[in-house]
Amino acid sequence: MKKYILTIILTILIFFSNKCIAFAEISQADINKSNQYKDLGLQSINNKEYNKAEDYLDKAISKNPNNVDAYVIRALCKSNLKDDKGAISDFDMAIQLNPKFERIHDLYCFRGASKFILKDFKGALADYNKAIQLNPSYSEAYHYRGYCKETIGDYQGALTDYNKAIQLNPSYSEAYHYRGYCKEKIGDYQGALADYDKAIQLNANFEIAYYFRGNLKGELKDYKGAIADYDKVILLNPNNNLAYTKRGNCKLQLYDYEEAVIDANRAIQLDPNNIYAYTFRGLAKGALNDYQGAMQDLNKAKNMAADTDTELYLQILEIIKSAENDIQD
Repeated sequence: MKKYILTIILTILIFFSNKCIAFAEISQADINKSNQYKDLGLQSINNKEYNKAEDYLDKAISKNPNNVDAYVIRALCKSNLKDDKGAISDFDMAIQLNPKFERIHDLYCFRGASKFILKDFKGALADYNKAIQLNPSYSEAYHYRGYCKETIGDYQGALTDYNKAIQLNPSYSEAYHYRGYCKEKIGDYQGALADYDKAIQLNANFEIAYYFRGNLKGELKDYKGAIADYDKVILLNPNNNLAYTKRGNCKLQLYDYEEAVIDANRAIQLDPNNIYAYTFRGLAKGALNDYQGAMQDLNKAKNMAADTDTELYLQILEIIKSAENDIQD
């Protein structure tokens, strides 16, 4: 989302220049200085120096409170700094300063994204609706509105929006991925797999699509297919501890206990609080007759779950009881 916003902002700044509505008389010297600070802020954002960028943009707006570009760029900067309330305030100001801007639909969409992050789903939907009203061919707005609807449980509404996004942009890999997950939510597993396949076909390095497709294959007991997808995730991101966790669990299901332990070790190395990795490593060690190691891992998982997940805690207790009975036998 943020990468997309940055790309659009670099484009829309061309249109913003010299088109803002002046609410106050600003000297040409201050206007020029403001634009210099704005350019430095944009350069800092490109270098991912967000705090430095915000400082420059504050100065730009101080010199020229009508500098719409600066508000838009600062909004993006604040979003990257997880200050979405501040981002919304800046988008508000940019819209107020230039309500007739020819690509104002982008600003409504960006503001909607910040509202979504703050769980203001009603406000986010209103902004996405406005963006679509202003530009009915805005595939990204349909996609984001679809994800918002999916988040609040309106799966049919989400599917309608994803369908529209794909109709407008048949190469929209993210829309296929999220539509796939939505189909998975409503039990259309084959439709979900087809959408994950399409997303990956369009973007061969789409890490999250491989991960979700692997998850679904695992749920459908296609463990070998799931492992192949997790292999790809790990190739793309060797530090994805969830992929090691999921792959290890699939190996456990295929009775490949030694490899399951290896994946669990890596998952725990990446995240020492990974309860699931301790749990399935304990099971794998038990299958390898390392009963002491098994009980250590299962008790570790139990103690970690006691403070975070009651349901999981009770499940691990049952596993421990079963393991103790097996040891006694």
